[in-house]
Amino acid sequence: LESMRQSSDGPLLTLRAVQLYTRLNDLGAAKDALRKLACDENVARMTLREAAETFEERPWAGEADAVLNDVLLQPEATPVAAAVWVERNVTTGQGWKVGDRLKELVEKNPDVGREAVLVYAWALAVSSERERATATIQRFADILRKDDVAWGRAGMTLSEAKRHALAQAWLSDWKEREEVEGWMLRPLADAHRLNGEFDKADAILIESRRLEDEDEQPDDFIAWLGIRASLNDQYDDAKLALARLTNREVNSTTLMLVAVLRALVTTRVNSDKAKTFDDAKKLLAEAAKLCPKGDYPVGIGKLYPSIVKKIVANTGGLKAKLWGWIQKFQPLIVEAG
Repeated sequence: LESMRQSSDGPLLTLRAVQLYTRLNDLGAAKDALRKLACDENVARMTLREAAETFEERPWAGEADAVLNDVLLQPEATPVAAAVWVERNVTTGQGWKVGDRLKELVEKNPDVGREAVLVYAWALAVSSERERATATIQRFADILRKDDVAWGRAGMTLSEAKRHALAQAWLSDWKEREEVEGWMLRPLADAHRLNGEFDKADAILIESRRLEDEDEQPDDFIAWLGIRASLNDQYDDAKLALARLTNREVNSTTLMLVAVLRALVTTRVNSDKAKTFDDAKKLLAEAAKLCPKGDYPVGIGKLYPSIVKKIVANTGGLKAKLWGWIQKFQPLIVEAG
């Protein structure tokens, strides 16, 4: 290890030092290495997280937390150190410690404090503590708005907390910002969709193409635009979107959108309308099971009646019309509240 340090002394090597000293039962050296890693501006969150978890091989878990706690008071503390400190407190049921120190951290080191606020608020949002997540974003709104990435992450957190109107208001100044990325606009599109403003949602997703290379456009954006193209009888665009998404590894939420898109495209590629209807209906039923209702794409429930109507119109027949009527009362796809 010492020999390797002569030529390289980056985060990965420091992680190995933490692991080595832990196995040698040298607590002092392990703590020094962890402290060094937590202050390294090049360290990745997963690397620091792994180093802290290494302490759990010994009865030292509290020692790792003590090191991170102390580091946050130092000028050389990094946002990554703040993120891992928040994670560890939240996962052990001690999130209150984080809430109590946020103001202090923001005042002492704005970059570190900002990251602590964002990670803490996100943890609250995904654990359904929506009011506390929202209150945290609002409490530290000023410092979050000063950085475009933090501003975007805050908007995503409000959306995750199901505060879609607040997220829409938060992100309303996006055209005035210089470093906006496409993913930051997702909550805006979601909010429009929930309001039934599908054209406005489409416009947001299309605008996101201007902000980044087309190959980097989020998969769910591509799927949404493909679905809307199908509903507007623009099937060449819909097929192109489906082709781009075929065989990609996507999350369950996007996988559901892809299945819906495939169901719509299916209704225009087969002359046997009865079989086409059966295939489309099967694809929709499968789509509804691809992810938990709580993870359904935001707004899919609002758009579902239009999806049913288009499938019925494209396939025709009494069987399709009866199914469409039943879907009004027993829809396959219903978003959780």
